[in-house]
Amino acid sequence: MKKNKWWISLIILQVLVLFGIAGSYYGVDYFGKEIQLKTKPVDPTDVFSGDYVSLNYEISDAPDSLWKGEPIKEPTPVYVVLAPENGKYHIEKLTNRSPDVSGSQVYLKAKATPSMVGMLHLEYGLERFYVEENTGKKFEEPGQEYSVAVKVAPWGKGVIQKIQPEK
Repeated sequence: MKKNKWWISLIILQVLVLFGIAGSYYGVDYFGKEIQLKTKPVDPTDVFSGDYVSLNYEISDAPDSLWKGEPIKEPTPVYVVLAPENGKYHIEKLTNRSPDVSGSQVYLKAKATPSMVGMLHLEYGLERFYVEENTGKKFEEPGQEYSVAVKVAPWGKGVIQKIQPEK
């Protein structure tokens, strides 16, 4: 009888974890704040995943002077505080702790790696946006910039909502 209770508890725990993962994405939609980011997309194709747009945001690179901790030498989790300027969000500061934000500020979790001298490259997990098959080519127009609508949850998770050409 004890073995059965143990197995049932294990199965219930696994189901709860799966619901928690799914719920976190729905939570971003429900609790998140929509922000606009500027990007220049590239259209690669993956045989297994289909068409997707690879996104390089203005907020993907930041001067290391915005980082107040020890110098970053290897991939490091950071929190990126963003604030609006002319309708688009820009980096205000980088920190190693979950920041307090106010007003129109939001923060995203990212992974920072050193790139060029004095610069950090930031990856948010928002660098790929999957599109319908054979529609990715429209994102390859040279020099065309796009605006990406991202919902950002209060806990720093972002989800891409849509991509549209800059006007």
